[in-house]
Amino acid sequence: MSGQPSEVELGPWRVLRNRPFTFLLVGLNCSGAGDVLYSIAVVWLIYRTTGSALATAGLSAAIRAAPLFLGPIAGVYVDRWNPRRAMIGADALRMGLVLILAAWVWRHGSVFWVYPVVFSIAAVGMVFGPSLHVVLSRILAPPDRSAGNGLYQAVRQATAFLANAAGGVLVAAVGPVLSVVLDAVSFAFSMGAVWLAGIPRIDRAPSPAHQAGASTVWRDLREGWHAVREEPRITSLMGLLFTATVGSAAFMALLPVVVFQRLQGGPAILGLLESGAVVGGVKKLRRTFGMHVPAMGDKVSLP
Repeated sequence: MSGQPSEVELGPWRVLRNRPFTFLLVGLNCSGAGDVLYSIAVVWLIYRTTGSALATAGLSAAIRAAPLFLGPIAGVYVDRWNPRRAMIGADALRMGLVLILAAWVWRHGSVFWVYPVVFSIAAVGMVFGPSLHVVLSRILAPPDRSAGNGLYQAVRQATAFLANAAGGVLVAAVGPVLSVVLDAVSFAFSMGAVWLAGIPRIDRAPSPAHQAGASTVWRDLREGWHAVREEPRITSLMGLLFTATVGSAAFMALLPVVVFQRLQGGPAILGLLESGAVVGGVKKLRRTFGMHVPAMGDKVSLP
């Protein structure tokens, strides 16, 4: 007997023996924690500066609008790029935008430019998710993909829960500008993790169908839309997902207003309530809508 645990005994944790996966798991969840800190900080900054419920709800909506409207276009473009470079580039751009935002607010005290910068940060972030899924499908062997995806989703959910609770307290303690700077540091950490992970080279095969021209992008979008319309079950599922996403975005946009004006609370209270929303959202998708949200060990296949 070697004394080493077998693959069966390790269960889903066996994927941690995969060095690229472990680097990505740690680095990306550090970045995710920074994103939570940033989202609480900018919303608190707007309310503290303007005192306006409309301005606060508008900023919170801007953070969540990019995935809703730009997701399909981002997916088509990412399909044509090297995913490792796309991930590093997205982190670098977001880090730069976050630092510009922090410097502008600290130097001028103006919040006007917060809205377009926040939307731009969310838009650039749309490149990261699809690229990550491609990378995970390459670095994990087929038998490990279910365990890897389940572990990644479980850690991400746990990070969101803990980061919201701790992030609100941290924003209240150090202020919104320094909290935004800490998010920039988390992007640097994520870039380092992607760079050092040893991700194998992933090149897209050059073909006329995968050129990044605007005409081919819109053609792919039209083809995807026609494919969805031809399958009623997919159409119904997308409608349900869209409704759930819009409802969740509206709730999260109004939550800061309720906390700051109705409850007379600050970022610490907002963070605690958003932690509860993370848990409630997962349970709602699982039970109310009958949808499956991956958790550790769930059998979910990556592309």
